[in-house]
Amino acid sequence: MQCQDMEKFIHVYLDREFAEEDRADYERHLAECEQCRRLARFEQRFKAQLKTSLARPHLRLDEREAIRARVMQTLAEAPPLPADHGTGRWILRLVPAAAAAGVLMALVLGRGDIQPAVVGQSLMANTNNQPLEVRTKDPHALQNWYHEKLGIAIVPPTFTDGRTSLVGGRIGQVEAKDAAHLLYSRGDKNISVMVFHPENVPFHGMVSRNIGSKNVYFSYSKGQNVAAFRHHGVGYSITGALPRHELDALVRDVLHQPSGITEPPPLNAVPVKAP
Repeated sequence: MQCQDMEKFIHVYLDREFAEEDRADYERHLAECEQCRRLARFEQRFKAQLKTSLARPHLRLDEREAIRARVMQTLAEAPPLPADHGTGRWILRLVPAAAAAGVLMALVLGRGDIQPAVVGQSLMANTNNQPLEVRTKDPHALQNWYHEKLGIAIVPPTFTDGRTSLVGGRIGQVEAKDAAHLLYSRGDKNISVMVFHPENVPFHGMVSRNIGSKNVYFSYSKGQNVAAFRHHGVGYSITGALPRHELDALVRDVLHQPSGITEPPPLNAVPVKAP
């Protein structure tokens, strides 16, 4: 794996269109090459910013049906793929991936809603196999690290189930802004907690349900549940391949603990006398 290959296929990697063995090769190179890690972080932030800046398309029903018909016709007329061999296997695997993306586009246009970026970013964070930026089980050490890196005080949640333990953290992204990505483990499963400023972070397209008095938004994709909510002016998402009732328990633990991001105190207004 060479750096020029990394640059050529960076968007394929970020869009999760690699087969598992190819993705593993790619991530091994990322773990060893700081230059390519910087490129991956830059492109990830750029794609997130682009997604938030583009308006959702508003198409008439006949336009959506025309797009769907063209995609299905293209799939039906596509020639069979040649045999997989050598380094060209990445390109060959992109053909069905691109076709699947076209079908997905047609389904999304027909469905009329789009998952919020926070869901995709939370899912990506929880399947990120790159090394953690800091590995520690000490919540105070991690809190200090985030304060140094982000300039804000983030309190890692403590879970009461006795099985979910802190592993470490890294800097993540939510809506093209830096966020805290806290990684926990429960047996052989990863559980990610994203902590972020919730300004302009939409939860549309998710299922809303109350936990206690709090409105919590849920989504499910690729075998993982995502719960997103606001609490004391802070945004959270909790992601993991675990049943909904176990995810609910983790949400309740966070709701019963102090806020993560500590906001600066408001300035005292000084009265000014008229001349």
